[in-house]
Amino acid sequence: MFNKELVKFADTEEYIIRGGRDKFSLLKDAFKGIKKIGVIGWGSQAPAQAQNLRDSIAEAGMDIKVAIGLRPDSPSWTEAEATGFSKKNGTLGEVFEVIADSDFVILLISDAAQARGPRSPTHRRSRTPCALPSRQSASTGLLNSRQADESYSLCFAAVCRPSSTHACWPR
Repeated sequence: MFNKELVKFADTEEYIIRGGRDKFSLLKDAFKGIKKIGVIGWGSQAPAQAQNLRDSIAEAGMDIKVAIGLRPDSPSWTEAEATGFSKKNGTLGEVFEVIADSDFVILLISDAAQARGPRSPTHRRSRTPCALPSRQSASTGLLNSRQADESYSLCFAAVCRPSSTHACWPR
């Protein structure tokens, strides 16, 4: 569906998928069967990625809800509301409620919070979790640690740099 490109960073090589508006036509197939995407956390990358995902899905003409999962006492709750996510319209809620109600989960809580908490909040889900790690080290570690574990299915993994706007996909 998406073409991988081999790129070289210093002395390592990695495969990437370049984003862009020309990929919007592929989103319907990429998210086939997905009705709700839960974005867990609101750290340095979640605001940009959640808003960009919401806007890209809308522009592609898809009916998929993007919901933010936070602790009820999180200071980020009002920040998420300021960008249009709300409990009333089902796009903002408590972490485990959002996970349970989502078909696809993007985990963007900080590395420190992940280390303090359970291995992943997705462990409470009955459906297969999917994660978008927030850092390259987390992404590489997750992929390497999961390769031999066939009981875990990683649907999608990517690394996006934080930005001052909510543009994670190159435009």
